[in-house]
Amino acid sequence: MINYLLLCLAATLFGFQVFATSAYANADGGGLRSVARFTAMSSFVSTLCCFAVNGFKLEFTIGSFALALCGAAVLILGQLCSIKALTGINMSVYSTFLAIGGMILPFVVGVTLFGETLTLGRLACCVIVTVVTLLQCKPGAIGKMTVFLSLAVFVLNGMNGVLATTHQHTDFPKTSGNSYNLLLYAAICVVSVAYLLITPSKGSSFKPKTAVPALAYGVLNGLGNLILLKTIVKVPASVQYPIITGGIMVVSTIISAVRREKLKPFDIIGTAIAFGALFLMMI
Repeated sequence: MINYLLLCLAATLFGFQVFATSAYANADGGGLRSVARFTAMSSFVSTLCCFAVNGFKLEFTIGSFALALCGAAVLILGQLCSIKALTGINMSVYSTFLAIGGMILPFVVGVTLFGETLTLGRLACCVIVTVVTLLQCKPGAIGKMTVFLSLAVFVLNGMNGVLATTHQHTDFPKTSGNSYNLLLYAAICVVSVAYLLITPSKGSSFKPKTAVPALAYGVLNGLGNLILLKTIVKVPASVQYPIITGGIMVVSTIISAVRREKLKPFDIIGTAIAFGALFLMMI
């Protein structure tokens, strides 16, 4: 029972992580330097969290480092799309794209490349949540650019999971999962800081108030992943995915309602349908 409570806590942390991204987007817009500042601050805190959890040690292999660099590029692009998307979409719809992409794409890769079991329930879940996600992109619901950005978030967050799955399932000289995360966040931090140093500011200056959501994101992300590392050996992945994915969607919808964002009936119904379908992953 304690592991399931910990997973619910992790899902809540990840849900508030979406809120932190939204708060930053509203405070500093979605320019390249704005995103670079966000990723630099948040990844620095996440790096410290992973380093502490790893006993202040770092494992290193070329293979893990190469995958971490690919993951860093994917996550930076994902944050760029996320921050831009959240200026034109509510958190409820955004979290659906984010969470479902992070579940479906790694699952498809796991089935097709790594021999994971495909059941009728899991297939039904994939179909239902895909339909719900596409319906939220119907013409007139949100702008064309926001549709593009939301679909990009879907794919990029999923690709992050694909890279992590590849790292854990492929047989090559590699680090532990936590050291992989440490390399990943460190690479994001270095790339982001380098971009800020070599590009002109062009009037885009740092706003101290934006540090709060960026640093909060780093803490929430670090703590959430720490919990997942502790529970992954005791709770099957087919159970973890629905809890984490569904939790993100529910928490984000609740926060949207509290913030009085414009929630259309289908936003709520679609989120509820997708949340319910996730439990088919356990069949």
